[in-house]
Amino acid sequence: MNKSVPIWMLSILAMVFGFASCDRYGNSKTFFVADSLSQSNPTAAMAFIDSVTGKVSGLSDGDRMRLSLLRAKAQNLAGIVFTSDTAMREVVKYYEQHGTGDDRMLAYYIMGSVYRDLDDSPMALQYFQKASEQADTASSDCNYHLLSRIHGQAACLFLAQETPYYALKEFVKAERYSLMSGDTLSALIFYEQRANAYYLLNQMDSVIAVRKRVCDEYLKHGFFEQASLAVGALVHQMLRTGNYVEARKYMNIYDRYAFSKGEQFMVKSGRDVYFSYKGIYYIGVGKTDSAEYFFRKALKFSSSFSNTESACRGLAELYKKKNVVDSVVKYTEMARMANDSAYAEKSTGKLLQMKSLYDYGQQQRIAAEARDRADHARLVTLFIIFSFVIVLMAFFIFYYRKLLIKEKENERITREWHEMEMENRKYRDNIKLLKQTKEELNVLLKKYEGEIEKLIRDKSETVEVLQGKIDEYAKKQKDIYTKKKNVEISNSLIVMKFHYFAEKVMTTPSFEDWKELYLFVSNELPELAEFKDVLKHGEYEVCVLVKLGFAPSEISTLTGRKFSDIANVRKRLLVKLANREGSAKDFDNYIKTEF
Repeated sequence: MNKSVPIWMLSILAMVFGFASCDRYGNSKTFFVADSLSQSNPTAAMAFIDSVTGKVSGLSDGDRMRLSLLRAKAQNLAGIVFTSDTAMREVVKYYEQHGTGDDRMLAYYIMGSVYRDLDDSPMALQYFQKASEQADTASSDCNYHLLSRIHGQAACLFLAQETPYYALKEFVKAERYSLMSGDTLSALIFYEQRANAYYLLNQMDSVIAVRKRVCDEYLKHGFFEQASLAVGALVHQMLRTGNYVEARKYMNIYDRYAFSKGEQFMVKSGRDVYFSYKGIYYIGVGKTDSAEYFFRKALKFSSSFSNTESACRGLAELYKKKNVVDSVVKYTEMARMANDSAYAEKSTGKLLQMKSLYDYGQQQRIAAEARDRADHARLVTLFIIFSFVIVLMAFFIFYYRKLLIKEKENERITREWHEMEMENRKYRDNIKLLKQTKEELNVLLKKYEGEIEKLIRDKSETVEVLQGKIDEYAKKQKDIYTKKKNVEISNSLIVMKFHYFAEKVMTTPSFEDWKELYLFVSNELPELAEFKDVLKHGEYEVCVLVKLGFAPSEISTLTGRKFSDIANVRKRLLVKLANREGSAKDFDNYIKTEF
């Protein structure tokens, strides 16, 4: 009772401090108190966390998840079996999106422990694996203590499933990380567990070597209770090989340390099989009375069917040596019945294990199918994206090629424009010469009115020739200017956009596209824009598109009207605008040349 008082007082103080810390200092102190208390008294830590969760208001999702994780940790440390995975699933889901790598490592570890308690070994191993993957062993603040526990739990599960090779690998890791965390006792315990794996592999020399060494290490570091446990297995091994001298040596160590807490402790802790070991020893050294004493004690305090079987077989062997046939038959039958019960118990466990493995296989199959569906969806998405990129590239290649053609055409027109400018200078000089000649004529008229007629005629002919050339080049200049203007218009983005719409039958310009085109015409061809208020909407559309160089088929596509209707509209427009009749082509020539 006296020993429990400090723990009780500590729990009360922790709760009081926890409530105060929530109010005055924030929830971080509450988490610290809960985590610290779980190490010394996990049951009290659970009660403290339950009280905080129930009485403190305004907990955030993060605070609530932290308390749930710490409570599960305390429950696991207290050895209280988990009966459901519901709460931890929510915690794991939260920390997969939030928190640090250490948070996820702890959450996955506890989740593995939950499935361990639910006898779902495959799922437990899966979460222990995920937990170990969260550890950064290259970091100076790596939680090696928790990491050793993760590998230790995985090793025990592999051992229970009788897969010793995997168990050995995990025990080696658990031992190494325990040493790195400064936990010598845990490192020795994990090292000792190798013997169980070697036993399953039938490597008895390794079993004995491990247990002898670990016994010496336990005694060296003052871990006497653990030493006695290791020695118990050695005693059994020595007895199996008939080495009674070595068996006596280790029995002395066991008796010294294991029995220091009394026989009742031996029974409560499940060590009653040792009484059978002592009975076997005394049979081996010929002390049958002592052997019977310990066999009967083993039978009286037996905590399992297998221990009962050992005691009964020992008594049967003893009475066989004493030649008491009835007792031999009795205890042989009792040993058989205990063996059947032990086998049934073990078989039930195996069936549960097989079911767990089957369920895990089903889960893996479902997960694989889900991954296949996800992969298919990704492939479809990639195909769509790839197709879109190809179409986009084709459009830009098409646009770029048209742009190059227009650019080359523009360069040619510009070059002709410059050539025309040079000719203009030449003909301006001719005009200057013409004026000079006219002035000379006037002078001559005044000076030689009678003799100048012939000269006037000659000069007039020269003027007519020069005037004709000037008119010719003026017309040519106008044509070049018109052509240049048309090229600039054709190169505009809005005109090219309408050409693209005309080429793509399934795509038509929007209202905003037409609005942008009309605005362009107003700016670049104001004389044409004046007809907007005079002509009908459909007529003005045709008029603008013809002026901008669109073919009748393109106009039909863009306006959604028949090809024949477009021809009739052009004929009507010739009458309205030029006041004369003619063909559709006559209108095209008129609108392109006059505006």
